[in-house]
Amino acid sequence: MLELEGTCKICKYWEKLFEDENACRRFPPQIVYETDLGKIITRFPKTRYYECCGEYKEKVNATK
Repeated sequence: MLELEGTCKICKYWEKLFEDENACRRFPPQIVYETDLGKIITRFPKTRYYECCGEYKEKVNATK
């Protein structure tokens, strides 16, 4: 699997949730929608392992 320096896969804020679902936990969850009953649904932004951003911080003991 491709592992570029500075990508989500080796960032300390990135969390692998399921096989094809990953999330960036750098900032609080974002509001996705509000239900008819007034409940607010939030989610962390979904990202792919090869994406990157300006908030990148390398994980301790990250394997490249």
